Amino acid sequence: MFHIHSCVASNGRDSTDVLSKALAIVNDGCLTDEAKAVEIINPILDQSERRLSFGQFGFASKSGDQNILEFRLECILQLGLAPECARRRRGKFE
Repeated sequence: MFHIHSCVASNGRDSTDVLSKALAIVNDGCLTDEAKAVEIINPILDQSERRLSFGQFGFASKSGDQNILEFRLECILQLGLAPECARRRRGKFE
């Protein structure tokens, strides 16, 4: 048995590069609050199926006078059962 431990989407640049952009989607087997906040991608993690789905997106950059979308996804799979993830509670302030 294995589960999705972490997934980070980036523009593929080294993290020390000033132009580096990244979004952690899964961390420690659960969706990150940061990814949940980006409503347009609507990330869904189903650990029972070992499936991560999200709306298409990319990181915009420029090369000369051209606009480019860059996207790289790196995930780590981990042996063992997936952790229980906290569910967002809907309250009167959401």
